Amino acid sequence: MEAFAVSLGEVFGVTFAGDSVVSTGAGFGFGRRFATGAGGGAGTGVGVTRGPKMRCKSERDCAGFSAFSEGAGVGDGGNGRGGGAELAWPNAEGRASDVRSSAAKSVRMGLVGNGRELVFYGRRLSSLSSMSAADEAPATLRSWVEVDLAAIRRNLAAIASIAGPRVKIMAVVKANAYGHGATHVTDALAGSVAMFGVANVSEAEEISPHARGTPICLLGGTLPAEHAAVVRRGFIPVVSSFDEAAQYTAHTSGGRVKVHLAVDTGMGRLGVWEDEAVAVARKIIALPGIEITGICSHLPVADEDAAFTAAQLARFHSLAAQLRALGPSDAIVHVENSAALLAAPNLAGALARPGIVLYGESPLPEFQQKLERALTWKTRVLLVRDFEKGRGVSYGRTFITLGPMRIATLAVGYADGFPRQLSGKKAAVLIGGKRCAILGRVTMDQIMADVTGVDAAPGNEAVLLGTQGGETVSARELAALAGTIVWDIFTGIGQRVARLHRNSDASASKAPNPA
Repeated sequence: MEAFAVSLGEVFGVTFAGDSVVSTGAGFGFGRRFATGAGGGAGTGVGVTRGPKMRCKSERDCAGFSAFSEGAGVGDGGNGRGGGAELAWPNAEGRASDVRSSAAKSVRMGLVGNGRELVFYGRRLSSLSSMSAADEAPATLRSWVEVDLAAIRRNLAAIASIAGPRVKIMAVVKANAYGHGATHVTDALAGSVAMFGVANVSEAEEISPHARGTPICLLGGTLPAEHAAVVRRGFIPVVSSFDEAAQYTAHTSGGRVKVHLAVDTGMGRLGVWEDEAVAVARKIIALPGIEITGICSHLPVADEDAAFTAAQLARFHSLAAQLRALGPSDAIVHVENSAALLAAPNLAGALARPGIVLYGESPLPEFQQKLERALTWKTRVLLVRDFEKGRGVSYGRTFITLGPMRIATLAVGYADGFPRQLSGKKAAVLIGGKRCAILGRVTMDQIMADVTGVDAAPGNEAVLLGTQGGETVSARELAALAGTIVWDIFTGIGQRVARLHRNSDASASKAPNPA
């Protein structure tokens, strides 16, 4: 981003500034001041900024305000200290929900360089969806998720405790952190994990400004057209063949590219076949500019077949020892996903790759009590009507009222990620702290729920996933009814569902989540 500096003295110049916009706390930024003219020179340094916290009272009445300080340092042109204030607002076409979903702009005004330059500039903010524990969602939101970042950090602590001090953690934040918001989760975990894992280059680029220097591993393989960007950005690719590794040599420019060698020990997806791994590794080691810094594999049935998984882990670790003996003796070994890490932490190697457990869902039900579910998905009641006997509900008239009923229409559908497969499956939502059965087919934009005997009115919150009163609807429950898996439920939550992030009180006691 850049800022134009208007001189108040003898120095004219342009200020370039970068910072970490973290609306939940302080972030460190780096600012550079280049000046020309009498007494000109350059000033560089680091500073602190706090992103504006947005407050929304209506559809368009959103604003945030904060102070900033950046560019503290010295240079030939004088010190580069600066400070001032920042005001943020939604895009002209934006709404409160858009702002909460990171569509906002701001203007920053302040003085830099011994108070001689007045600086102001506009920018697009990328991290404005945070809430305090006491905040309520704007009344204009139709469907949204609330993500407790502190719960994710506590889940990380629980996982690290299970793994033990010898096992480092790669936090898997691919697929928008399993629907929880990748940039926010990365912000919350940076500094507490050894590495971040994503599926592809675009995901790596998205979280990179939030990783604060933590290495980012590309778990999903790379395309030839992406290799130059991978090297330029310093991401760590997982390679599955000699040819793939060799293609990176064209982009080394005399340096070294760090890669992780994937070995297929039973997944049948990526990696060199295990019986060819030694020969392939020898060839890769001989490539100029390529350094194997990791050896990895993946487990297909860690949550289903303990015997197969145990044998697979034994073969992999034996093979990894052979590969390290070829030369990459310091290569970090990683294989265990969430299920394997819970069930067999002693076989994790030096690094583990937890994903779903970070977000509070255990693939092994017996471990659920150790985790906190971090995501609550909500929608609002659009309409409440009284139905007489014999009226049809939704497409196909698959549900016909057997008597007088009170039915609510809710502002969410399969276009938002609420599975159409839940139609007619005895799924429920929570309204007024009570379970209300979903009636008829799930449509693109709405679902209908039985609110007979429930105090329901337009604008009321309805919980699709999470707890309200003494009732809970879990992702595991929805997945079972829809004939799918928890991962699919989370990652299927659509783009038009706003993401709101909060930090619960870390010292507050929480009741364990039911399995």
